[in-house]
Amino acid sequence: LNNVLVLSAINILLPFFTDEVLRRFPAHGGERYAFVGFVYGLPTFVEIFFAPFIAKDLVNVGARFVLVLSSFLVSGVVLLFGLMTYVESWPAFVGLCISIRLVQGLATAGYSTAGYTILLGTFPDSPGVVSAVVRTSNGFGISVSSVISGVIYDHYGFLAPFLVIGLVLALATVSNAVFLLAIDTNSSSGGNFQKPKRLGHRTVTYWKILRLPFVWLSLSVAFVSLMMWGAVQSTVAHYLKSNVVFHATSSDAGAALLVFAGVYAFSAPLGGVLADSGIGPRRLAFFALAVILAACLLIGPASIVTLRASFPLSIAALALLGVGTAFAAVSAPVTLIQTLEDNGFVRGEQVFAYASGLFQCAFASSYGLGMMVGPPVVASLGFRAFTTILAGIVLTVEVALLVANAASYLRKYSVEVWVPAPSEPYFWALMPLG
Repeated sequence: LNNVLVLSAINILLPFFTDEVLRRFPAHGGERYAFVGFVYGLPTFVEIFFAPFIAKDLVNVGARFVLVLSSFLVSGVVLLFGLMTYVESWPAFVGLCISIRLVQGLATAGYSTAGYTILLGTFPDSPGVVSAVVRTSNGFGISVSSVISGVIYDHYGFLAPFLVIGLVLALATVSNAVFLLAIDTNSSSGGNFQKPKRLGHRTVTYWKILRLPFVWLSLSVAFVSLMMWGAVQSTVAHYLKSNVVFHATSSDAGAALLVFAGVYAFSAPLGGVLADSGIGPRRLAFFALAVILAACLLIGPASIVTLRASFPLSIAALALLGVGTAFAAVSAPVTLIQTLEDNGFVRGEQVFAYASGLFQCAFASSYGLGMMVGPPVVASLGFRAFTTILAGIVLTVEVALLVANAASYLRKYSVEVWVPAPSEPYFWALMPLG
């Protein structure tokens, strides 16, 4: 519940903030649009920069403390943002909104990183299921919050959505804090991690982690999956409504996005089970990218596909995209943890914290990039050309993942064929030939 509310707090202003700014400050022309876009994207980009640093010191500070403090901060800044309805000065309004969203991004980064770390510490043998739970709650919070906040705003005004979300989150945080304090402080399941004197064979640093090519491949899979989410969320509704073949209404476009979000929410738990089972996260990631690639080619359809555009085809492609995005978002963190174990790191608190920080950074940056880049690219090239470009990006990552998996497999079973290790420079030089 806390995770849903924290993620909801970021997007509750999407349905009405633009109209509110345009109505209240008509004398400031085009600068209002730039300001609104900056306010929308600021928390996401703050998460990109701060999540890795929070993860680095999470074991020393304490995950439970960071979780509760961050949740209280989010509830407080949400309530403060609602009070912006009483600010009449444009410079004051701009400065306060930016300051509040800056703190909100920092608090969200702390909450997401600490929460994921605590869950991994509680269920260390089921990272796939943990990732599925986190991604499902995140997707639910992002998708549903805009609908609920828009209804509340239409009936009760600007302050009401922030008041409801802020107070509910504050109450949920209090209950969460009481629950965490009741857990044995020496138990890692409570997130009260103590810094160990020695962590297995290798100590954990970002430099050692990022030197591993499979780590970059894992991050690439995560990046592609959430970039697709952001790109589709910001462009597909306008495409469906503007296409003369579809005759789609705003309700139709909203229903299409709900199909994507619903399939994503139901697919993520299945992806978690598959990642933890014999299928494994790397095979699941490869399958997920193949499904995303098919969705990119069919949703427009892409300019290289000869199929005729139709509304049912686009809906089917959105459903495929929901499945692929869910499986990719779940399998990527598990792949990273498995890669670290294969390279001498012991599964423990610091590994979980660093993995949480890296993936929070990857997910936030990719989703924000998709939201930011999608509309202008579609406006200049068209939706079908845009989906073709996205398909090319997905295909590139999938080929890299295929070559890396093949190299690891051949070396693991001592096949009498020279295959460069991913750590060797020849690997990256020869990868395009794969």
